[in-house]
Amino acid sequence: MEIDKRDLYSDLLRAFSLAMVVVGHWLELITSHLKPLVAWTSWLTWVFQVIPIFFMVGGSLNAASWTRSQERGEAWAVWIRRRAQRLLTPLAPLVLLWLLLIPLLLVLGLPRDFVHAAALTAVVPAWFLGAYLAVVVFTPVTWALHRRFGVWVVFAMVAPIAVADLFVHRGYAYAGDINVLLVWGAIHQIGYFWHDRYLRSSRVGGAAVALAALGALLLLVNVGGYPISMVVVDADAPNNAAPPSLALLMLGLTQIGLCVAFRKALTRWMQKPSAQRVVGGVGRLTMTVFLWHMTAILLVAALAWTSGNWPEAPDINGSRWAVKPLWLLLIGVVLAGLVFVFRRVEDLPTREALHPSRRRAFLGIALSLVGIAWIGLHGLDPSGVPLRISLGMVGVLFAGMFALDAMPPLLQRKAPGDDAIAAPRD
Repeated sequence: MEIDKRDLYSDLLRAFSLAMVVVGHWLELITSHLKPLVAWTSWLTWVFQVIPIFFMVGGSLNAASWTRSQERGEAWAVWIRRRAQRLLTPLAPLVLLWLLLIPLLLVLGLPRDFVHAAALTAVVPAWFLGAYLAVVVFTPVTWALHRRFGVWVVFAMVAPIAVADLFVHRGYAYAGDINVLLVWGAIHQIGYFWHDRYLRSSRVGGAAVALAALGALLLLVNVGGYPISMVVVDADAPNNAAPPSLALLMLGLTQIGLCVAFRKALTRWMQKPSAQRVVGGVGRLTMTVFLWHMTAILLVAALAWTSGNWPEAPDINGSRWAVKPLWLLLIGVVLAGLVFVFRRVEDLPTREALHPSRRRAFLGIALSLVGIAWIGLHGLDPSGVPLRISLGMVGVLFAGMFALDAMPPLLQRKAPGDDAIAAPRD
């Protein structure tokens, strides 16, 4: 695609979102353990929770991709496999590396509790992949609804989101699971308007949307009883991310309004070749950095522990990062090394002949989502769970990825009788 045909502003939003996610997660190790400051640090999550921008931009990209696929007369099963390749293939090296690191860290003498927490924290980014894949699967349906009913589709999602929140606030936490689809789906749906150019540059219009959504968000928090935090800082503390809530949707609308308000000025800045090179370079590393930035933290922590250089090593906690800025610099160096190695894995050629079976695609999606849900909730080394069960769930994930042709090329092999059709890349 030629550079002048790209939505340069969307590229910038993705790069900005990446930086905020990484910095937010790294700072989370500080704020989550500074108990006296938790009251005000919860408000910082409104700045660092930028996943809604990912989903909005993703909606625009998926609308364009699905439209091109239809123009080629391509089957949905082939289209979803190509999207799954780009989304899931980088996950396999992360899982495999940590399956090797778990016994190594134990042999090096790290406490079992630390290893368990590390094996869970390292795969935290997987939840995003699962939620995003679940939303992408429905793109043909939601795009058709968008073409027919427009903004009413988004409005129709608000009521069931609020009802699910009501059940969650009354103690039925499982009722919020439906909001993984509804909240992220609504933000993804708004991305269709970005694709259609309805969300044009408008300082007044964008600011009005942002202020209205922010006002609604403040009402939900101060009057509606919604928690302040927009990320999972403490597993036992209420938040608006797990499960997603109406408050998170309002935060997403606030961010989208700001994106509209600043679109003209930032698009003009993006015309500079230097800006395009920087943003383009970051964009090519987005998935790699996102998947590996937590591993960088954990490897530095493990190294510091085993070398005896970590202050009060037996009492590892996030507050140590606040007083040791050099640790953050070291994390960045380790992350750069991980990106250098594993970005090359992503650059390996993937299968161009994708299986057209709809049934096999549905099976692959189901198995992949089950596997991602398991490792996202329990990690790769769950306490009190037999190893065979944990490895079995990883096998379920890999089986789903294999069915979707989304395993790395060195691990994916064409099975006998696997009749496939060639499919162009998007």
